[in-house]
Amino acid sequence: MRRILVVDDSLSVRESLRIIFKDKFDIITSGFDENPFSLANTEDIELVILGIVHPLDSRIGFLQRLIEYNQNIAVLLMMEYRTSEEVIDAFDHRNFDFVFKPFSIYEVREKVQRLLSRKESVSSLSEVTHKTRNIVKYRKIYESPLLEQQVSAILPKALDNDAPVLIKGEMGSGQEWVAKMIHYNGLRSEGEFFKLNCVNLSEESFVNTLLAIKKEASCKSPCTLFLEEIEEADLSIQMGLMEVIEEQRITAKGKKEFDLNLRVIASTGRDILEKINSGEFREDLFYRLNTIPISLSPLRERKEDIPSIADYILSDLSQSMKLQDKRLSAGALNLLKNYYWPGNIIELESVITRSAILADKEVISNRELSFGIDDNTISSPSEDEKPEACLHLSVCADTHRQEDNLKTSDISFEALITSLAHEVKNPLVSIKTFAQLLPERFEDAEFRGRFYQIVGENVEKINNLVEEITGYTKFSKPKFCPVDLQTVIGEVMEKHSYNLGESKSAILREFDKGLPPVLSDKDQLLYIFDNVFSNILTTAPGGKGLSITTGVSEFNHGEVNHLIRLEEMDNNKAVEIIIPLSHPVITSLSLSTYPPILDLELFLAQRLVNKNLGMMEIANFNEEGVTCQRAKHRQAIRIKLPVALTEGS
Repeated sequence: MRRILVVDDSLSVRESLRIIFKDKFDIITSGFDENPFSLANTEDIELVILGIVHPLDSRIGFLQRLIEYNQNIAVLLMMEYRTSEEVIDAFDHRNFDFVFKPFSIYEVREKVQRLLSRKESVSSLSEVTHKTRNIVKYRKIYESPLLEQQVSAILPKALDNDAPVLIKGEMGSGQEWVAKMIHYNGLRSEGEFFKLNCVNLSEESFVNTLLAIKKEASCKSPCTLFLEEIEEADLSIQMGLMEVIEEQRITAKGKKEFDLNLRVIASTGRDILEKINSGEFREDLFYRLNTIPISLSPLRERKEDIPSIADYILSDLSQSMKLQDKRLSAGALNLLKNYYWPGNIIELESVITRSAILADKEVISNRELSFGIDDNTISSPSEDEKPEACLHLSVCADTHRQEDNLKTSDISFEALITSLAHEVKNPLVSIKTFAQLLPERFEDAEFRGRFYQIVGENVEKINNLVEEITGYTKFSKPKFCPVDLQTVIGEVMEKHSYNLGESKSAILREFDKGLPPVLSDKDQLLYIFDNVFSNILTTAPGGKGLSITTGVSEFNHGEVNHLIRLEEMDNNKAVEIIIPLSHPVITSLSLSTYPPILDLELFLAQRLVNKNLGMMEIANFNEEGVTCQRAKHRQAIRIKLPVALTEGS
């Protein structure tokens, strides 16, 4: 039976598609938090049905990674109308189609059949063409100013041998580019390039992926395996990787050995020596991988290269995207040279591409540079500033919160509508699917019972969404007064006590003794924490222990600049609330920026936190605390609220 992988964040959408196709296909379903790439690589998947949301996020990256691994796989995208143009522009694959949510079962059946039929007729010529394109592309990059001088000097030494390579550099500094340059300019250019991310990778998935690579490349030239974020690999995987490097084989379950022919290239954005000292990384593996070390400098340390890199990107755009020739003004170049570039060269490419597309004139001025978040927070250095001063998007010292809200009101309204549409359409998919299947299966008592259950549950979901919006709209300006946060949280937990019992969950409260009151609107705080707990309890697996921790901290420099000062506030002091999440939240940016997350309950909570002069974001959580950097492990909701001024403070 042919196998289809369905990937979507909504359980109801996955279940609907499973029911539609279960009689004719072997259906595997997965959320984005269940490592779908591993499933796609280890199972004989012929078609992937993938849910895409607006704005485009990591799903496109997952998709491109999947296509790169398996050029023959068929793809059916489930989209909303507003995402269609963006997806088609960003996604290039010879065998894909799309449907709009909520879709017709007849349409989705027809498109799946057509995609699988088309897949059978795809010739090997297209594979050769794709490979040739890659060889040309990465040989061109190899000769471009994208490579810094020290890398250009060492790279040729990695081309005429199969020694392991370790590429070190910050996120976005071009680690994958360098790995592909080595592959497509080296001895293995006729073979396949496989990429595997080591974050949350299990030993079983690692072994299964290697076996899939062996099967895929059994009759082809020697291949390259690129391991991203190697520092995150478990010790069991590290042991298997040593076997791959030293013996060119892997031991599967049952102690059966399989021969391989792989060159290993790894990348890291952290200091592996720290991991070695803590016992989390094998020292012998580090020495093996570090046979040819390549270090990539962050872009902020390559200011003198930015003009030539920008010219190269613009020249490439005029050819690849058929854009008119454009160039950057002196002011624009000055702004690019003085920006901090947290996303490094990948971010620079994105900024220049976006600016070239949006700019109407041949010369792109500094005002026409589009950084893609809130461009009002980017400006050229003033005359009395040092030329080498670095600018960062998160700081805009002369902008008040009220001004920010005015500038972003249109964006936040758009994000609200997007979020609402996304959360309403998934229940509609289930209702429409079961309604269309009902005539075919009306005599099936089990199906009828399931139909009534699904429709009832999803109608209730839509009703709850409407109530959330209605509840939010009743709030006007906050009525600021000192509020006891423990009392607020206690009332909310009492309201959710039944749900806690149903899910067999418990919430551990860790409150600082003598926690000061916060300056806020009590009714709005009740709504905020009601939404947060409702979201956590309805999405977390049953039986999971939840926790909430509070303490006194301060608003940091960037946060303070966004606060409106009130006399009743106790300087910059804040009460900080940490709520670890047991499920990933769909977000591409922190909650304190726009557009915010797609979870409607958390989106509305975040808006009210902002109105109450607070900050709310998704942060990385570990035993030592919380950081705003890119999450690699568990996520947490972090809320900061201003401390109310009391007598004696």
